[in-house]
Parts: sequence; structure tokens; C-alpha cells
Amino acid sequence: MDDAALVKKKQKIINGSVPKIKILADKIQNKKVTVVGHFGNTLELFMVDLEELAQYLSKKCAASATVRKDVMGSRETNYVVVQGKFV
Repeated sequence: MDDAALVKKKQKIINGSVPKIKILADKIQNKKVTVVGHFGNTLELFMVDLEELAQYLSKKCAASATVRKDVMGSRETNYVVVQGKFV
């Protein structure tokens, strides 16, 4: 199976409006950070590569950016954290 077939097989079409991605200014361990994510679901539904997004935001904001994963029960949430208040 070639790569194009694998990508088509993994894609899932969802009807309706596109959910909004939240950008929040927050404090984590007494440091100001900007959190980018869609909470309750993951950005992978939008075909966003979180590692690539973190690298892009790191260059554009001239700050450190990382991908965080939180697990609450059986639900896993992934989001990007950028150091500094950029909202």
C-alpha cells in the first residue's frame, strides 16, 4: 500500500462546523505561557502536526515551544505550550 492510500484511509470526514481552537494565556509553575489547543479533543482532527506547529511557533515568537499530553481518564488531550504571553 502506498503513502497516498494510507493517508486517505486515516482521514475521517466530519460534517458540521469546524470547532474553534483556543489560545489561552496561563501560568504554569509561576511562569507566563501561551497554550494553543482544542480542549476536549485533539488538534490531530484538523490534520495539524503538533511537533511542526511547535517548531513554527518557536521561530515566529522567538520563544521555546513544546507539545504536552494530558490524560484524564480514558481521554487524551494534546496541546502546544509557548513560553511567554503572546495573546
